Amino acid sequence: MAGLEATHAYLARALNQQVVFAGLQSAMMDSRHITLQALVDAEAQALAKRVSTLSTREEKVSCIAAETDPIRFFEDRLGYFFTYDLNGTRIQ
Repeated sequence: MAGLEATHAYLARALNQQVVFAGLQSAMMDSRHITLQALVDAEAQALAKRVSTLSTREEKVSCIAAETDPIRFFEDRLGYFFTYDLNGTRIQ
């Protein structure tokens, strides 16, 4: 009987680690990915609209920095935006 209980405990732990927890981690990452994608898309559209009326690069960079610097997201407030220009140079 003890052997059956030990086998059951081993199989239950293996099932949890390989199936349940792996699936849970994947679902959590998928959810975070979708949230992040939506945030980036919304911010990109808002920034594009704001800088479309500005004429110089300096004005555009200043506007982007002013808009994105204070933004923090996710529960731990560690999410933030950073921007690159078309030459691959980081703006902020």
